[in-house]
Amino acid sequence: GALIRVSAVVGAMAAGAAARKLGAIARYGECLGLAFQVVDDILDKDGFCRAMSGKAAKAKAIRLIEQAKKTVKDFGAKGDGVTDDAVAIQNAINSLPSTGGRVNVPAGTYMLGTSNGSLLTYPNGQPILCAIKITKDNVTFSGSGSTSVLKLMANKKMRALCSTGHNNVIEKITVDGNAAQRASRDSTGKLYSWPDGYVVDGLVYLFGNNNAIVRDCEIRYGLEDGVGTWQTSGSLIQNCYVHDNGGYAYDPRSLYDAVANGIALNAGTGNRALNNRVEKNT
Repeated sequence: GALIRVSAVVGAMAAGAAARKLGAIARYGECLGLAFQVVDDILDKDGFCRAMSGKAAKAKAIRLIEQAKKTVKDFGAKGDGVTDDAVAIQNAINSLPSTGGRVNVPAGTYMLGTSNGSLLTYPNGQPILCAIKITKDNVTFSGSGSTSVLKLMANKKMRALCSTGHNNVIEKITVDGNAAQRASRDSTGKLYSWPDGYVVDGLVYLFGNNNAIVRDCEIRYGLEDGVGTWQTSGSLIQNCYVHDNGGYAYDPRSLYDAVANGIALNAGTGNRALNNRVEKNT
């Protein structure tokens, strides 16, 4: 896959492609190159074809070709910091086959203002909404690092990203809770805390799944926990920068309001948080 990836990137650079597009082009070339290799091995009955059945190798090639084509912008996401991109991103995820696949998030700021489902409930029985919800197994939701930003819109009471599927990976994404435009206060001037105001339980939330991974992400500026899990097994939060979540992080005068953790692993087994930078969460 490396040779075709390099060819695609060098060609794009020669054509004057913007730097923000090169990551998407590199992923396209890598997936296409791996698909070529798998098909070649099927024809030669070697490599991938020896490591797995011919049927499985063919399915892998098909998945790689689909992954080469699929980014959230193909489904109408703008990433312009203004447009509500939640439905477009959800449509990209929903388009994956039942066996899973990959959705790429190119560089941009993708605003989230529409709910695409719910997960669990508040104490009063009302559903907790999710802007993006991944329910299929074996899904990789991947950005370009700090330049791929999912940001909640003003006055929204919802999680940014939820996952209930097994073996899912969320990687190289920045999730911004936009506390400055979501914080609200009661009649005494005190910041609302869970479950009131616009506070939810976590910006990124994993529930009931096995072996989910959140890695190489930045999760920031929420009024709630940065990453939360509930009744999961084998979840891994790794190499993430989780910071400035909670009422005090937003407003140092609100020491005991909208209390939040950077990472909260709850009611599960075998869950781990490794090599994360977690600071200024209250």
